[in-house]
Amino acid sequence: MLFDTDPADLDPEAFGYAHPDEEEHQADVARGYTSRIIVMATLFLAVTNAASLVSWASTLEPNWGGRTVRELSDAWAGQMSELGLDRYRVETERLWQAFADLPRERDIPATPPRPEGGPADALPPPEPGQAAPR
Repeated sequence: MLFDTDPADLDPEAFGYAHPDEEEHQADVARGYTSRIIVMATLFLAVTNAASLVSWASTLEPNWGGRTVRELSDAWAGQMSELGLDRYRVETERLWQAFADLPRERDIPATPPRPEGGPADALPPPEPGQAAPR
């Protein structure tokens, strides 16, 4: 038979996969995954949240390096905006502003105002000690 050898029986050293120290190998794998996640998160935020990069760059000192970073961040944010990659941030900011503009409980009066000319306004209020008319 052509494939009569179980892959688990193969010698890992023959393929360069043997690791004398398993803990060191696991640490290398973990560092590799961590590095990839950090790079992917940084790229994602740089693309979709370029406005924060511009905001951060505006806080730098006004020397050659700070000015260069500000110009680069402005150009980057402009490019991301032209590509439409800032829509997520713009839409999120719009929704947050709409939520912030909603009236709060403290802004709502305890008793709603009565409409003018309604049935409560048709009769004068009862005198003290009298029952309300029906």
